[in-house]
Amino acid sequence: MSTKIKILFAEDVAIDYEFAKVTIQSEGIAFEDVLVDNADIFMEQLQVFKPDLVVSDYEMIDFNGRKALELTKKHDPTLPFIMLTGSTNEEIAVECMRAGADDYLLKDKMKRLPFAIKEVMKRAQDIRQKQAMQNALEDSERNYRLIAENSADVIFMLDLRLNFTYISPSVFKQTGFTPEEAMRQRIEETLTPESRQLVLDTYAFERELEAAGNADPGRMTTLMLCNYHKDGHIIYTETTLSFIRDGSLSL
Repeated sequence: MSTKIKILFAEDVAIDYEFAKVTIQSEGIAFEDVLVDNADIFMEQLQVFKPDLVVSDYEMIDFNGRKALELTKKHDPTLPFIMLTGSTNEEIAVECMRAGADDYLLKDKMKRLPFAIKEVMKRAQDIRQKQAMQNALEDSERNYRLIAENSADVIFMLDLRLNFTYISPSVFKQTGFTPEEAMRQRIEETLTPESRQLVLDTYAFERELEAAGNADPGRMTTLMLCNYHKDGHIIYTETTLSFIRDGSLSL
């Protein structure tokens, strides 16, 4: 691990605490730490120290690992937590894991601690990155809809079968159809036969470019199309089409 991590230890046996630190250092993990042995100081240090990881003994005189785990997950459900214990009771291990502990180690297997730390920190990083990507996607979708729903242009999305998945409210002003009515239409119902064929031919050509694997992923195509108004007359539109891609540039 290239960056220094902050570890909050909950332990009341000094020799176990020192052994844990030496073991972690032996694997080249850079860290700074705070040691606590009661609930009040533990809660305070969650706020003040802002640890990246909690390592807690299961049994202490004035505190215990179950309470430490409860307080940790209440403070931040994603904060990694490793439970240390001298007990070989499997029921305790199961109980801790069900309560949200990321790992459970016996003190006589302390040599595993550095590897457990690397593993739980990697999982936590993956979770944070996934959540950040999800948040960014949700923000992007909200911003897109805000723009689309306040634009005079009609903004729409189609799936790969050319079914509508979104149409902006401005479709009503342009075509007389509400967004709900327009969403239920097939492409052949919205376009004249000539325009429909132009769209299908263009779509087939663009899919061939995709299959070739050397097309510009950000390319756009502009077509002049004839659309049907709800009252039956034809309206002429300049329509710009492009593919929507996910984070891996897949359609």
